[in-house]
Amino acid sequence: MRIFITVLVLIFSFQSLTNADDIRDFELEGISVGDSALDHFSRSDIINATRKNQYEDKDGKFVDANFFVDNVSFLKTYEGLLISYKKNDKDYKIYSLSGGIFFENDINQCLEMQKEVDNDLSSLFKNADRQQQKKKYRYDDTGKSFVHFITYYFDNGDEAEITCYEFAEHFNRKHYLLVSVDTKEFKDWLE
Repeated sequence: MRIFITVLVLIFSFQSLTNADDIRDFELEGISVGDSALDHFSRSDIINATRKNQYEDKDGKFVDANFFVDNVSFLKTYEGLLISYKKNDKDYKIYSLSGGIFFENDINQCLEMQKEVDNDLSSLFKNADRQQQKKKYRYDDTGKSFVHFITYYFDNGDEAEITCYEFAEHFNRKHYLLVSVDTKEFKDWLE
């Protein structure tokens, strides 16, 4: 029942966007790329949620903060949100935004929700190039874990992605759906 309600909430929340050819028009829990995180979280909450050493092999330009339903009262659809911002930005402008939903042991529920979200995004992102693929999860040497991607590529280099992570039993992790939007600047830096 919880999954059914979540799917309905996702569908109706995406329908509010009539023509989102720019990822800045897209919202997760009322938050958009380009927003100041201070419009949604307190400075201390952002600082406390900022992950240390997340991008150890990078130059430190961007950092991210992870928020969970346990400590953020306005989360209705997603169980967690991840925002990325520039390390020294006092406005905490969001360059990447992701929302996650966890599934126990049923990858089919994740894939079904991915399909529902994709149907909505296909109608919203009409001018974006859409690609779908399934790859082996690179951190599983057994080859039994997979990542199911649906990616929307925009002319300006921004991206939106709906991803199901399917973990093999030995990982002892829940499958999860990740809906994310990333600016070109963040994606270029990350790659």
